[in-house]
Amino acid sequence: MKYENFNYQGIEIGSPVNAAGMKYMHIDLWTPNESSLSISPISKSTGEKAFNLTPIIVNSLNSKNSIRINCKMG
Repeated sequence: MKYENFNYQGIEIGSPVNAAGMKYMHIDLWTPNESSLSISPISKSTGEKAFNLTPIIVNSLNSKNSIRINCKMG
């Protein structure tokens, strides 16, 4: 998916995901120019939890970044 000039974008997964036993969330990101990003998984039981992915390493701009967020979602 390509998002341009966004400050909010929501993606809802088709069916509920039981992430209670998961410790990490993995995202792949490509950007030509953004150096920061915030992602907020939302749980029906515990609410929203924001993670700031700042800074994104400048040397990795314009290439794929694999980011593993250490979190407890459930």
